[in-house]
Amino acid sequence: MANADVEGRSIALVIAYEMRRLNLCTSAPIRRVPRGEGYDLESADGRKIEVKGTEGESVNTGFRFNTREEIQFAESGGFVYRVIDVFGSPRLYIFRGNDLTLYKSEWASVSAPKRILGAPVDLTDGDAGSADTGQP
Repeated sequence: MANADVEGRSIALVIAYEMRRLNLCTSAPIRRVPRGEGYDLESADGRKIEVKGTEGESVNTGFRFNTREEIQFAESGGFVYRVIDVFGSPRLYIFRGNDLTLYKSEWASVSAPKRILGAPVDLTDGDAGSADTGQP
């Protein structure tokens, strides 16, 4: 799949999760943020979220920040929602960006320390929103 397809599916899954997490009937209070802010979504409760998705099943597969704004957002402790297996049995890991290890150059490769890799939220389950892992 193309990166745009993975990104679109990942964001759609996160919006659905946020709707369940906040018990919303509509996605209207979840705002898509214009590029350049360093994150993708602002949820109804003010949570700012950078969404990173992959077709793979490894949390770290293809996980990197591509802009200075994304790196700064993560370093400031913003929420990073990592969706894996987006077209299969999608699962969500929720991190605070400042808990991630960044290997910086023009962009940053990301490593999630095992100590913060809690149980993922299963996004194929209709009750996935009941487990608010707003962690870490």
